[in-house]
Amino acid sequence: MNVFESDSTSQLAFAIHENPGVYALLLGSGLSRSAGIPTGWEITLDLIRRVGALKGVKDSENWESWYLRKFKASPDYSDLVASVASTAAERRSILDSYIEPTETEEQDGLKQPTSAHKAIASLVKYGHVKVILTTNFDRLIENALRIEGIEPTVVSSADQLSGAEPLAHSDCFVFKLHGDYKDARILNTSAELAKYPKSYSTLLNRIFDEYGLIAAGWSGQWDGALRAAILKAPGRRYSTYWATRGSIKVEAADLASHRKAINIEISSADEFFMDLQRRIEILEHTRKPQPQSLALLTNSVKRYLARPEFRIELSDLIEDQLQQILESTSVEHFSAHGTWSDEEFQNRVNAYEDLTEPLARCLGLLGRFGDDTEYSLAMDVIRSVYETNIESQSGLTAWLNIRTYPSVLLFYAYGIGLLKSKRFAALHRLFNEKLLDRTGEREKRTVEMLFLWDWRGYDQDIWRRYSPEYAKRHTPLSDRLCEITGEWKSDIVGQTSDYEFIFEEFEMLASLTHFLGNSRAEIEAAFSPLDEEKVRYFRVPFGRIAWDRRREALERRLADPDYVASLLKAGFALSQEDTIEFFLIKLQYQSRRLW
Repeated sequence: MNVFESDSTSQLAFAIHENPGVYALLLGSGLSRSAGIPTGWEITLDLIRRVGALKGVKDSENWESWYLRKFKASPDYSDLVASVASTAAERRSILDSYIEPTETEEQDGLKQPTSAHKAIASLVKYGHVKVILTTNFDRLIENALRIEGIEPTVVSSADQLSGAEPLAHSDCFVFKLHGDYKDARILNTSAELAKYPKSYSTLLNRIFDEYGLIAAGWSGQWDGALRAAILKAPGRRYSTYWATRGSIKVEAADLASHRKAINIEISSADEFFMDLQRRIEILEHTRKPQPQSLALLTNSVKRYLARPEFRIELSDLIEDQLQQILESTSVEHFSAHGTWSDEEFQNRVNAYEDLTEPLARCLGLLGRFGDDTEYSLAMDVIRSVYETNIESQSGLTAWLNIRTYPSVLLFYAYGIGLLKSKRFAALHRLFNEKLLDRTGEREKRTVEMLFLWDWRGYDQDIWRRYSPEYAKRHTPLSDRLCEITGEWKSDIVGQTSDYEFIFEEFEMLASLTHFLGNSRAEIEAAFSPLDEEKVRYFRVPFGRIAWDRRREALERRLADPDYVASLLKAGFALSQEDTIEFFLIKLQYQSRRLW
């Protein structure tokens, strides 16, 4: 069974991810087409138009047919360029006008790196690609690389190759096979493209033998020396993938057969490379930490917590984990652009959970075994992860909204750890900490920013699409949070037999705190005496507790004098017992609505 049948892009993404730096790119003129740089055929037709103008022809519906009638031969780019410019320097000047942007083109964003160039630069930045072969004369790929802070080794002539940094030592090696449009030594005609310098052939033999190949925007029809180099290479240690608009051309079938190329039919180079980059990012994000490394991490936290003299080591360890999650969940890895799909939503949620797990387990331990000296450290972590991921940007709303999911997971993990150790005062403080909203101008409590209905990533319909089993859930987000933090419970609460009870107690106390976002006067107006119409519209987020059988046991806990006394002493319910009674009325009303 082939799990990638009819999905060659995913197969390629997997191959690149598991073999970083092993695949070389072979890029043709189709890559730069969307930037407004014409292909060789488009330049040919334009040159025919200009020749026709000199011969008194003002316009033609079909310049190819006109040329055929006039000169009794099919138009050929190489022949035409050689006819209109007899020297390499003259041919370079002609190309310059097609590649160098005018002032108007620059203002319109034309002849600048495209989405494909930027996606390739990102693949290079993160070590997935190191070798780029291109038949293009333009400098768009180099410009895209430099925007990412990468200074490539660029070779566009035999002289440059002799003095270039060795392939193995280069972070990124760009081999411009036909030259650079600013250099008169470009290879442009059939005669010039018939045979490469010996140094070119030697290097190409090595690349085609030792590297996998990804061709895009290249037809494989016209470049004689390049075709010969591919056919000459005996080795196929790694696969060849050929991205084409439609199937591979008949004229290039011998190349495809020789390399046993896998054809990927695409609509555009931009879409292909952006999609490829996204799939590689998904694979990167879903690589879970090994159990051994997690155990080492959590055991270190426990050891440092047990000895006050290790507080600096504890802080350094948590800070290191924080930096890792800030980097791994950045917009560079989780682009907000792209289209919605249930599969992509599930992939992103799973990736965020996997990346957050190590730090969430650490914060759970801080809550469970800490003594309040760790509180500021834990809160700084939650705030840093939250504020980093609310930075404004454009993109799909759903992807923007769930960027703060890691901070929700950390908030739950630390809070449930606090609850396990009955540190009610610290838990109450956590619920009432202030975070800036996405405008950066207003502060709200954590229970109004990271908790259920008030978290911007909350959307019942979207979370019901996380998987088919969630489709009819009353509280899909609460359920998912319970399930994923339950997988981490050995560190957050220990091996308790009823983790769901502790989880729902945490959400119940968060709901109680949220309840107090309303003024005392508003609460009394709705509940004393009881006004069912006002109770109905009294906004309080509830999770699983509103429908789960554990609700009655938790309600009894809120009626227990000792438990209530502990809550009131910690500041819950404005330290007023009747507030808890009013809250219970709202909880019971909410439960009746579900049933």
